[in-house]
Amino acid sequence: MDVSLNQYRDPQGNTFYLIEEGMFPVCLYLNGHLNTSFSENADSTIDSYGSFLLFIYRYFKSEDIDMVERVASGEFFTKAEIDSFNTHCKFYADKPSLDTNVVQLTDKQLHNAIHITQHSESQCSAFTVRMRLKHFLKYIQYVYICRHFDFNPPVSVSEKFSDFERLIQGYIDIISDSNEDTKDPFEKAIPDPLFFKMLEVIKPEHEENPWKGSKLRNQIMTDIFIETGIRAGCVLKLKLCDVKDEWSNPRLMVTRTPKDKTDTRKNRASNKTKTLSASISPELMKKLKWYIESIRSTFPQSESHDFIFISEKGQTAGQPLTYGSLYNVIHKLGKAIQFEIHPHLLRHKWNEIFDDKATEAGHSMSEIDDLRKFAMGWSESSTMAGLYNKFKIAKKISDLSSGRQNKTVPPQGDID
Repeated sequence: MDVSLNQYRDPQGNTFYLIEEGMFPVCLYLNGHLNTSFSENADSTIDSYGSFLLFIYRYFKSEDIDMVERVASGEFFTKAEIDSFNTHCKFYADKPSLDTNVVQLTDKQLHNAIHITQHSESQCSAFTVRMRLKHFLKYIQYVYICRHFDFNPPVSVSEKFSDFERLIQGYIDIISDSNEDTKDPFEKAIPDPLFFKMLEVIKPEHEENPWKGSKLRNQIMTDIFIETGIRAGCVLKLKLCDVKDEWSNPRLMVTRTPKDKTDTRKNRASNKTKTLSASISPELMKKLKWYIESIRSTFPQSESHDFIFISEKGQTAGQPLTYGSLYNVIHKLGKAIQFEIHPHLLRHKWNEIFDDKATEAGHSMSEIDDLRKFAMGWSESSTMAGLYNKFKIAKKISDLSSGRQNKTVPPQGDID
């Protein structure tokens, strides 16, 4: 029977996770680590960490290695065993299924497909490999504390444990970034022609609008992504009180309320960044108020909560919109413009537009860096802004390089 990660909620509204085989938790220590070591994290983060622990457990189970028994005995792992696990961490857990159907693509569709998949590889990104190794190290450290910390272990056991820590940390430290998901800094997140088409088809009256229902709600959510750059979780957790309708500064408050017990969704919406104020256009504010007062208010179940965006059909009508529903909305939009889109891609697009506007306003790269951190809700020490500044850096290098070439390379004349 397969091992899986499952989420539960107790009568008080507290969420907990279990890695189970069938209906039975696989390991007391594994589940104890998952629910205590990360208890202050958002549900989505715990879910991600649980997936790493599930990957680790499945591997060692397949190798018939009992991790807890190894730590309890003081034997830990051989170098060959760790080498084998390190290699396994570099690849996806499941092989992709093969689709034997032949699909005819136009030149334009083919170009878009290449744009999306040009960097796909069979190996996982360096980030994923690091996280798998880090969580393996953290879990073994947790088990070591549980089994040995209060019992004054022999020097030989503590030395083996230190050797294990150094070996795993060494693997983590030398991981190359060569297989990170990188892109041409001049390549747009969404090509401009497709982005402009997207702005048109999201209009409810457009003949190519991809949504059969909830057209205004879906347009508003897409506009919020485009105008603010906030995450999907932030959009889903917006409440009525977060709307600040001031004529000179319409905005949305994006707050942090970890483990919000008023959120009845299985996967509760969360904001991973700092509290921030996201300005929106007066036109978007008008649409949002109209949606709240004229559409949302017509669903009786919407009176039981304050979340703005709700399901509008079926048995869940009036209940808070889920992650799955939001991603489905954006997926259908991508199909309409023949380009794969997800909410975070719209966040990247916002950053491109932000770069252009900030540069036009005369801000330096350092100022843009600070403004971006504030707008994205990142901490002062965050290095994420540097990732979004790659385009501007590449552009400056390109301008300097072409200028130098013009001065040093003589004109070649026309080519016959």
